[in-house]
Amino acid sequence: MILKLSTWKMIQADPGSTMKKDLSYVASSQSGVKWPQYLTGLFAAGGALCSGAIMGWPLMQYDSDFTSYRVPEAGSANESAVLVMSMLTLGAIHGAFPASFLADIVGRKVLLLLVAGLFWISGVLLIIASRAAWLVYMSHFLAGFATGCASVIIPLYNEEIAETNVRGRIGVMYGMNFCGGVLLSCLMQVIFPNFNVPVLHFLLPVLFFMTFLWMPESPVFLVARGKHKKAQQSLQWLRTSKSHPLYDIGAEIHTIETFLENTRFKKMSKYYVEESGNMLCCGTRKGSNILIVCILMLFRPICGAFALISYRETFFEPAGLSIGATSTIVSASMFLSTLVTLYLVDRFGR
Repeated sequence: MILKLSTWKMIQADPGSTMKKDLSYVASSQSGVKWPQYLTGLFAAGGALCSGAIMGWPLMQYDSDFTSYRVPEAGSANESAVLVMSMLTLGAIHGAFPASFLADIVGRKVLLLLVAGLFWISGVLLIIASRAAWLVYMSHFLAGFATGCASVIIPLYNEEIAETNVRGRIGVMYGMNFCGGVLLSCLMQVIFPNFNVPVLHFLLPVLFFMTFLWMPESPVFLVARGKHKKAQQSLQWLRTSKSHPLYDIGAEIHTIETFLENTRFKKMSKYYVEESGNMLCCGTRKGSNILIVCILMLFRPICGAFALISYRETFFEPAGLSIGATSTIVSASMFLSTLVTLYLVDRFGR
């Protein structure tokens, strides 16, 4: 009965599916308190803040023996610097694949807390790395692995805790915190040019862990595991407050159960197997929706934003621009754009 990420996204992609209609709680007339959902979503997106801070760390040129870090000369980046930055992407690829399966085994919250631990270990390795090149590589690979896990689990968790009328805003919090992490890293370099930036990578995971530790587990996961009492406690935290205690938690639990039961039945049926095999056919509604999602997901990396952030020293300095100021302006514009999206997404639609 565990809800798989792929199944959840398939249901979202097909507005007319029977399973989605069973999720009546997402369109229920009752409305819970909003601030606990915002708070939980913001703290869950703390993993994105850690990811952004690492991405915002400048491209450093390492000596051959890794005894010092320095910004590369204009228009240059040695092989070690490029390899170190590539380890982030390599780690993210390996982290994204098992994330959804692990989330169904240990839970969304536990996995995100483990991700915080990976970020912290990465920061520690980066601080103590001196003559050992493999420590620098391992640090960035672990950071990338944690980033890949976070990019899958945080949106899933935030979607499962949110009501429909605030789901867009809570979903944007991942991108907002990521851009906020990039901005924070750039600001630290401008305000404290002699500050050891890796210390930031050591402290942010601790902040993420300590804040998210008190947040509830996803009620969908808890119901799937048969932990109804804990699911009620989770929904009580997410939907009610002392000033607004009235909310039909039992009704939402029931609709989640119905959704999970239908999901399990569909998985066991011949119809589900046939539909799964035809999902990638562009002539079907599901196939077209999946294709649209994949194209939209490609826009972010191929637009060059990540390359611009990672290799900004080699882009800006040859043009005679101040690296610190320009990096801050670019990262600030990214962060402000997420704030605009946060305000508009539930008003004008996706």
